[in-house]
Amino acid sequence: MAENSSACEQVEGSKPQLVETADVKPGQSLQLKPNVVPHNGTLFDFVESAPEQLVVDFFRQAIHHIEQTRRINDYHLKLKPSKRSGFIIEVFYGERREGPEKVEPDSCISCNDSAPLFPGAPGSVLAGECVLRELSDQPYVQCSLDAKARAGFIITPLRHVQKIGDLRDNELFALWNVGVRALKNEGLSFRSMIVNQGSYRNLPHLHLKIWVDDHEYGRAVLRWSEEKRRLWAALQRSSSSPKKRPMCTLLQREGKCRFGDRC
Repeated sequence: MAENSSACEQVEGSKPQLVETADVKPGQSLQLKPNVVPHNGTLFDFVESAPEQLVVDFFRQAIHHIEQTRRINDYHLKLKPSKRSGFIIEVFYGERREGPEKVEPDSCISCNDSAPLFPGAPGSVLAGECVLRELSDQPYVQCSLDAKARAGFIITPLRHVQKIGDLRDNELFALWNVGVRALKNEGLSFRSMIVNQGSYRNLPHLHLKIWVDDHEYGRAVLRWSEEKRRLWAALQRSSSSPKKRPMCTLLQREGKCRFGDRC
C-alpha cells in the first residue's frame, strides 16, 4: 500500500474525520478505513451500537471522498471484515464497463414484485417471492434472496434509487442495518458486501450484495422452512436454465461471469 495515506477531509464544517484513505494502486484501487470502530469491534458492533447519525456520517464521508474528492463515479465498492479496524472498504475503478441495461419501470425487479426474474425460463420465480418479509418490516429497504441462488442476501431501497449518494439518511442507515440483521438472523458471518456504481452496475436499481461462505450458507438453508427451501430450489433451477435471459451484459456477451465476488 502506498505510504501517502491521509485522513478523509470533512464533508461538513466541524464534523470529525471518520475515514482514513490510502491509494493501493493509483488509478485502479483505493482503501478506506474507519476511525470510529472500537478496538476489537466489528461492522456488526458499529452498525448496531453506534448512534445512527454516526453510521450515516461515516458512509457519507466515504462516498464523498470517492465521488467528490477523487471524482470517481464508476466503481466497485467492497466492504470486508478486518481484524485491525473492524472492517475496511476497497474501491476498484478504472476498468471499462458497459453499465446496466435499460430497464422499463414495470420490469425493474427491485420495484415490481410481479416482475419475473428470468423471463423465458420455465417456472421463473417472481421478484416479490424472493423478498424476506421478516427483514423488510420498515419503510426504507427490502431484503431478498439472491435471484441467482448464490450464498448471500440482496438489500435494495424501496424507492427507485440508482446512486448510493442519493439515499436519504434513514435509507442509508437502513441499507447497512438490515444487511447486518439478515446475517445475524441466520447466524452468519460475511465475506464481503458489494455496491456497484455507474458503469460497474448490471442493473439500474441500487443493490447492496452480501456474500457469505457457501458451506456456512448451506448449513443455514437446512434450517429454513420447507416453503423457503422450495423457493431456493426454484431459484437454482431458474438461474441455471439455458433459456433464461441473462441478467447482465457480461453474461450476454461472454456467457459466463469472470468477476466472481467482484460482481
